[in-house]
Amino acid sequence: MNFLENYNKWMQIKESMSLAHETAKISPCLKKKVGCVLIRVRQGKILSTGFGGATDPCKDCVRKTLDWQQDGCWSIHSEVRAVLKLLTSSKGKIKKPEEITAVVTHGPCDQCIKYLHYFGITKIVYDIEYHNDYSKWIDKGMQIYSFDQLKEKLRYAIVS
Repeated sequence: MNFLENYNKWMQIKESMSLAHETAKISPCLKKKVGCVLIRVRQGKILSTGFGGATDPCKDCVRKTLDWQQDGCWSIHSEVRAVLKLLTSSKGKIKKPEEITAVVTHGPCDQCIKYLHYFGITKIVYDIEYHNDYSKWIDKGMQIYSFDQLKEKLRYAIVS
């Protein structure tokens, strides 16, 4: 990859992260506002956006622990919402999912990584750290980077 390709890739990710943070503001979730943008970096194309939150806004948050699978929360996570939106707009078929990058405001939970992996989306960039060990997913072929890690990786590629 040459300088211009790296620069363009970085700008795409950076702009998508800004959009993910803007999308997160829509979230009705009382606990955490999370946004996701699905993009094709090489083509500079935004495919879908999603935000976390229940379909019916909550009056009180039921989340008492970090063990969200068992806490009674009705939230649909931003990554799942973005994929569902993409599936709806593409009539149920995601073309070349390996070219898609999920840009997320917060580090994804295991369930969201599992859904993205199932649909063939193997690249994830997140901004805010989440309490997750991504090594098992990286071993399965997922490429998961924090925003800062990717910035350093691309910056190094640009200057070398």
